[in-house]
Amino acid sequence: MKRRLTRSLMGLGLVTLVGTARADQIITAASFSGIIGQAAGLQYFDPTLGTLDSVNVQISGVLQATVQGSGPCTELGCTVAPYSVQISQNFSSEIAGQFFSFGTPAQLLVQGVGSVENFTPVAAAFSYSFSFTSFSDLSGSAPANASGVLVPPLFVTGTRAGFLTPAFPLNDVIDVSTNLISLGGASSVIGLESGGSIFVTYNYTPTQPVSGVSESSAWVSLGGFLFLLFPSVRRSSLLRTS
Repeated sequence: MKRRLTRSLMGLGLVTLVGTARADQIITAASFSGIIGQAAGLQYFDPTLGTLDSVNVQISGVLQATVQGSGPCTELGCTVAPYSVQISQNFSSEIAGQFFSFGTPAQLLVQGVGSVENFTPVAAAFSYSFSFTSFSDLSGSAPANASGVLVPPLFVTGTRAGFLTPAFPLNDVIDVSTNLISLGGASSVIGLESGGSIFVTYNYTPTQPVSGVSESSAWVSLGGFLFLLFPSVRRSSLLRTS
């Protein structure tokens, strides 16, 4: 009975000492604005911190413009007419192979009614999210989830390696372009721009145990634990010999 208890306690002590590593996160962000803007300031991941397991990217923002309707106006007044303005949006890294780029531009749709005398401010929220993992690294691209978007990008190019600090770091930025595709019944669109933020989350396993227990301390603890068990082992041996 005592021998069985001793083995169980020893196993428990070993598990407690070995199971110290866990994952951690670092978040970096950059903002953008304008019809042709740039998101500068995203930080690379320092590989000396540990192993980069995955990268999560979240883009959120608002598209803004002023739309002039196309409904005709006469002496008796103006008649409103529907419009459906189509706009493309693209995010791409300035340096090939670093960070990420949309494989195809996304498309957004702004709808409403108005006349040629109406200049209506419009706004549409949008968001994109995608992740780079060991699986997506096989193809060099990842699918994108989107909301507030008519047509999301078909894929986003990038790998985990593209987020690591390069040998010769350059101030890479993400170019953001917003372009009018079709007026769709509107007379004109002015002041077209988009603004928002890009958030990048690095999920990694630290090189050093986050518990702060050094290897030497672990061995000392293990030695002390085994020392406390020796009396039980000796008493068990004496019982057998007697």
